[in-house]
Amino acid sequence: MTGEKESCPPIVLLSTVEFVDRAIAAERAVARAELESRDKAMEIQTKELSRRLDELNHAHQRAQQDKADFLGKGTYEAFLKGYEVWNREVNAYMSNQQGRTAAYVSVVGVVFVIVQILLKFWK
Repeated sequence: MTGEKESCPPIVLLSTVEFVDRAIAAERAVARAELESRDKAMEIQTKELSRRLDELNHAHQRAQQDKADFLGKGTYEAFLKGYEVWNREVNAYMSNQQGRTAAYVSVVGVVFVIVQILLKFWK
């Protein structure tokens, strides 16, 4: 039996105060590590949110600049009315010009035919 007692580790008796102190220290270490990891996660999340906010602000500024580049509805409608008037005037002028050109060509054709007839009978 003495051989069995020698192979067992010696039993160390801890007082209740020492046991509680060690347990509290272990819990503090776990809690401290957990708080540090939460703080680290919070820092990372804060940086990510800040980056996203910066991107949104830049996107908003670009959208405002793009919006400023567009014409307003009133300005566009006024331009469109002016364009329609100009287009009608150009179409009328072109039609008038085509009519004049056709008349000139017809007159030249008639004169040419008359000249040809006169030349045929003149000989």
